[in-house]
Amino acid sequence: MRFHVSARILTKSGSEVVLLLAVLVSVTLHAQNHTSSLTGATSGVSVNPTYVGNEACAKCHSSIYNSYKQTPMAHASGLSMENVIPADFTHQASGVHYRIYADAGRAWLTFDRDGNDPMHGKRELLYYIGSGRRGLSYLFADDGFVFESPINWYGDRHLWDMTPAYQNVREIPLNLPAHTSCLHCHVSGMRAPLQGTENRYDLPNSRTPA
Repeated sequence: MRFHVSARILTKSGSEVVLLLAVLVSVTLHAQNHTSSLTGATSGVSVNPTYVGNEACAKCHSSIYNSYKQTPMAHASGLSMENVIPADFTHQASGVHYRIYADAGRAWLTFDRDGNDPMHGKRELLYYIGSGRRGLSYLFADDGFVFESPINWYGDRHLWDMTPAYQNVREIPLNLPAHTSCLHCHVSGMRAPLQGTENRYDLPNSRTPA
């Protein structure tokens, strides 16, 4: 699964390349490679899907590169540790206390509820979706199945709350599949889920939650 952020690609190793409008011709081969990955078509030509990094474009297009880096679109998605917005709030309807924080180079979501129906757990957050200007959420994985975080950052209100349509839930919605139909609003050039699944992807070092 690659997160190709409009004009930016995050590969399995976390490297990225900014695709600038001025150099569309240079990325034609890359686009063809993604198309074959999504459709299963092959051309018989061996294509190396290695990305060269932002600097490859910046050398000849530094002004576009520097300008684009400042836009929200350039930060529409990425590795979670690149954009950690701490969360610490209790959802009144469910009584669940949520936290998002970074620890030892990894981002975490924890959820805790005491009382008659206690629940305690955590998930490692792998990717962020949204620049945070209007909103942001995170993705976590369970055995390669990718899910959306149950809480979202609302930039206009400058607060964390439940993900849309789940404001009044009584339990913790940890089963919100990350569908390509939703992710395409923030990313492009994604590979399809593994055959027979709707949200299982070929993730690097995918961890099952403890």
